Amino acid sequence: MRILLVGDYPRDARLGSTKVLLKLQEEFRRLGHTCDVLLADDLGASPRHRLLRWALAPVTAFAAIRRAFREHGPYDVVDAASAEGLWVGVLRGAGLFNGAALIARSNGLEHLNYRRMLEDHDAGLLDKPWTRRWWYPAVRLSQVAAAARVADRLILLNGNDRAFGRTASLHDFSLTRRRPIIRVDAASCSAARGMRPKACRTSRQRSHDWSRAVRRYRQAAHRRRSRCWAAACPRNTSAPRSPRSRGRV
Repeated sequence: MRILLVGDYPRDARLGSTKVLLKLQEEFRRLGHTCDVLLADDLGASPRHRLLRWALAPVTAFAAIRRAFREHGPYDVVDAASAEGLWVGVLRGAGLFNGAALIARSNGLEHLNYRRMLEDHDAGLLDKPWTRRWWYPAVRLSQVAAAARVADRLILLNGNDRAFGRTASLHDFSLTRRRPIIRVDAASCSAARGMRPKACRTSRQRSHDWSRAVRRYRQAAHRRRSRCWAAACPRNTSAPRSPRSRGRV
């Protein structure tokens, strides 16, 4: 089988979304399939501005996928993340792409990013203008939903995304998942409001969020205990090393 994986992600194997596609490519090839991957550099360097790229990513992905069909021959399956398969699904009806099956893949990051963007704005961590809060759902989220509708199958990775679908049309697959190394119970501490790990955010946003939250936490007049657990570690490893910190952990 010939498979094409598509995602508008940087070509950096250290990033989670990129790593997923590269690992899938490795596994498919190990099973004897032909598998190619199109990432952000294959989709094109422009537009560089993030707001414009949200709007035009399905168009640039369509051009890159069609170019891959011309250069490497037809594929049996096109697996496109987020909204990148939208125009492939729309134009298959015109006879393009040789009837290839289209898979839409959603990891829920778009919806999670938007929700946390609103939460950050309400909490005063980051001021988001109304244009940003309007543009993202109108342009990006609407295209993600449209791509899911035109696809033959939709892969959803979490329960929140699956909640919108009819139970009869869903198929659950069990996957192993590593437990978090450290969990911080910040919900019980009002001074730690805003201290939320955000794996889906960019490194610059994540650093800014954490620095702001830590400053607010340290400036608080009172102290509360935060509980930490280390998964799969020996007892002496997860225990506090400093006598001064034992009373707060």
